[in-house]
Amino acid sequence: MLPLDRASELPRTGPEIWVRRLAASEELQLTCSSPCFWLFWVHWAGDHSLPCFQDHKACPGHRQGLPRRVRGYVYGWVAQYKKYEFLELPPSTVEKTQELLMPSENLRGKVLRYKRGNGRKAGIKVSRVGEATGENFTRLAADRDPAATLVKLWGLEDLPNNSAAKPSIAFAS
Repeated sequence: MLPLDRASELPRTGPEIWVRRLAASEELQLTCSSPCFWLFWVHWAGDHSLPCFQDHKACPGHRQGLPRRVRGYVYGWVAQYKKYEFLELPPSTVEKTQELLMPSENLRGKVLRYKRGNGRKAGIKVSRVGEATGENFTRLAADRDPAATLVKLWGLEDLPNNSAAKPSIAFAS
């Protein structure tokens, strides 16, 4: 008889990297690996986001008349959870974060604290609490593009690779 194939651990069903949205009253400290925000258009379906496709005529969100919003994603080390994650933020928080930087600065190595107020729709406060330097800076992971993670979250990995299957993206400058 052939030996059985044993598993050493349970397989993970979700994306490789977690995408975090701040819950009510949640606070976290993020050391940014991304030099800037990755910006994606999404459709809002009441309690979750859906992808927005470049071909708006073929985009289910456009066809259903769902509102379209931009979301900013930044990759970094989340101190509380001791792991790298993407943080998803609304445009107002992306702007507040960028206001904390000097014109020639980028996000990489910046240590930021994000805190959502009480309630699901409460605003998010952001403050700059430090900067990774020396060995802490050189140990930072490389930036990651959230596209593959979002595709997996939205269940799009099985779609054919054509223009209608590619989420619309606008890069931060």
